[in-house]
Amino acid sequence: MRLTPWLQSATIASLCLGGAHAQTVTTSSTNQNTQTTYASAQQVTTTPSSTITNAAATYATFQGDIANVRSRPLSSTQDIDQKLEALGGQNTGQLTSGWMSYSALIAAQNREFANSVREVEAYYGRDVLLNALRKAPSYATSLKGGDRALQSSLAAAEADSMYMLSAASYLESQEASLQNQSWVKERIRDGAQRASRLKSLTYSGRPVSSSAREMFSSSNLGSLLAQSGQANAWERATRIATNAPMSALSSMTQRHYNVNPVRSETANHMASLAAYEILGGANLAEPGVAKAMNDRRSKDCFEFAQQQFNQCVGTQSDHYGLQACMRKHAISDMGQCVGDVAQ
Repeated sequence: MRLTPWLQSATIASLCLGGAHAQTVTTSSTNQNTQTTYASAQQVTTTPSSTITNAAATYATFQGDIANVRSRPLSSTQDIDQKLEALGGQNTGQLTSGWMSYSALIAAQNREFANSVREVEAYYGRDVLLNALRKAPSYATSLKGGDRALQSSLAAAEADSMYMLSAASYLESQEASLQNQSWVKERIRDGAQRASRLKSLTYSGRPVSSSAREMFSSSNLGSLLAQSGQANAWERATRIATNAPMSALSSMTQRHYNVNPVRSETANHMASLAAYEILGGANLAEPGVAKAMNDRRSKDCFEFAQQQFNQCVGTQSDHYGLQACMRKHAISDMGQCVGDVAQ
């Protein structure tokens, strides 16, 4: 097998990457006509019930709860309480792993990137490739197709963020009419107890919904992921069957996203986690997988938003104030954590 320059560079990086000496790999190729010999890479698939798909179902559950907020106006104190528990009861560690996994699944759908990962593995061996991914998460984006794969994840992050911010705006638009409702102004005297109860829910986290579980065990998961750059993808999440072609991924990222410099590690983790998924080695026993799934910047952001939410709930004296806490911190702030990675 004759090596193209990008594969030669990948070899050097794989063998030489280490600690402070990690380097960026050049991915340009002078042989644009190179043809892949891996038939399995011609159709990108995602393994049902993998570590990554199981984690992503948690994020899908969260987005499903956001969709419920957008579905109809708040109508009772029970309605507000139910949505508070759904959105405020998230375990931030699970949510971080879920979002990173979802982002990785999207990136893994890129055929060019998947072919590149498999070619390097086939020629140099899995151990060499895994070593490169462990020592330099940015290595994955240096592979051919790596940037395109990451662009798909960034597009989805922006779409999800906008979707969440629109849910917050929808709640805000109801506030004028809510002020005229007597039930929303009923006094509550257990703000601190409510906050404590909501915090206790976060220890175990929100159970994965049946629709989310079905979504990520579906044979049509790839087609659903192809819709991830569209703002209404979560509203269609319960309708698993879709006719969207895999080629839709190419039109999903018409604009080019830059990575927020302070979230560059997050972006690198998305791509490296996608490479692990393509290799079928995405399990928590692999240090690189565990580090990518538990991206520190993302988790810190989610945790801060949740802390603000709990503090806000603890100071409220009526349900009108509670829904404002939900809008500002459990939805809007969380949405900013998701969208902040792309510029």
